[in-house]
Amino acid sequence: MKAATRKSVAALTLADLETCPIWEYALDEESLPGQDETTVRPCVGRTRASGVGELVRTRFIAANGRLMFGFAVAGGSRDPGVAHPVIVLASGQHIGFWFGALHASREVPAAYAVLEMHSRELFPLVYRADVPVAGPPLFGELSAFLGLASDLRTVVEYR
Repeated sequence: MKAATRKSVAALTLADLETCPIWEYALDEESLPGQDETTVRPCVGRTRASGVGELVRTRFIAANGRLMFGFAVAGGSRDPGVAHPVIVLASGQHIGFWFGALHASREVPAAYAVLEMHSRELFPLVYRADVPVAGPPLFGELSAFLGLASDLRTVVEYR
């Protein structure tokens, strides 16, 4: 992969993550044509994440044992609202588990359909960085899709 590769985080593929397991936001380039705050670039040649906001290749193991890959944000927090774990499918689709303040009533059933799984097959879902991360390790366990209630403080589960 060329060091000059730039793409939206929403366009990251399994092949991208296999070729380069660590990506970073190109915030210093967001004013360039065709780039914005979602633009990421590969950290070519790096085999260890610094643990400061990079996207790192992550493995996910569903309750039924299914192995999937994607990415999460390294940063020393096991809070899914910070780590933002995302499964990337072979089709290129992304399945995120943190919805923040967005109401997830349509997204959750769509995610189950794309994954071709029911909640009892998916959760608990364990995730762990697939590369070394400086500082606290990046891992966690999800019991459901998550978001914030209307008070913007209470975490709610979507099944």
